[in-house]
Amino acid sequence: MNEKEGNGKQVRGRIEPPSLDALSAAFTSRVTDPSQGEIWRAAWASCVQLVLVVEVGDADVEAIPVSPDVDLADDKTVSIDPGRPLNHPIAAWCGLRRHLPIRVLDVCITTVDPTELEAVDRGEGDGPSITSLLDERAQLWKAMADRMAELAAATWFPSDVDAIDFAVMFREHGLSPSKLASELGVAPGEVTAIARGERVLSIEQAEILSSLLNVEADRLQQVRLDQDLIWALDRPQFRRRLAERGLAEGEPNEATWRFKVATSELPLAARATRSANERRRWMGLIETYLDEC
Repeated sequence: MNEKEGNGKQVRGRIEPPSLDALSAAFTSRVTDPSQGEIWRAAWASCVQLVLVVEVGDADVEAIPVSPDVDLADDKTVSIDPGRPLNHPIAAWCGLRRHLPIRVLDVCITTVDPTELEAVDRGEGDGPSITSLLDERAQLWKAMADRMAELAAATWFPSDVDAIDFAVMFREHGLSPSKLASELGVAPGEVTAIARGERVLSIEQAEILSSLLNVEADRLQQVRLDQDLIWALDRPQFRRRLAERGLAEGEPNEATWRFKVATSELPLAARATRSANERRRWMGLIETYLDEC
């Protein structure tokens, strides 16, 4: 076979192997928010899938799963050449296009050429359609569909919260910040954070307030998070450092650690700052928190 020039070129009848140095650089470099045409590793818990970002929203992306299985393409799967560092044609499974939360984007691998992205947008596949469950491609399609669904559902905070309005209840029961601070054994400033619904109560604190407010302790431990804080913590640029801090603190579960940071580490710092742009304020607080780690 003749030698071909360009990324993903064939040499002596074979395709160049992935560039390990370039891949290593991708996995260790800092990332920013995703852009259209980038290939990312999407990951949450034990679920991992390479995806091509085709549209970018405020808190999510539209993405298509990709795999090296170009020989198994169906009528909605387009073969593209991403070049370095993969150096291998990949299949973009356009029939599995899905919205994914930005929080699952982990590592930006490379960016595809605009002409390749146009081919994906057309969605004209290179192979015959899948018409039977016995088709081996059906199993591959199902596995990727399941992974995309799992990634789409990935979250670290409760989505349906019936949170207590502590400020109102404290007033109704005549509980001043100083009295609550004494009862709970905390500083008055922490009582303010609790009143704002920014801090998760410990089991002991919830039991004390349960007797004072005549409310079930379990319900008192629910918290409604600031949507701008959620948006900021989900930025890919923070993900690796947040996870590393969690591991250092003995918490390997990314979702659990992120919730703890949102409800225990950041709220008190947030009270000392003000900004006309809440998202920018939270971004700055997260950056400061990570720099101090």
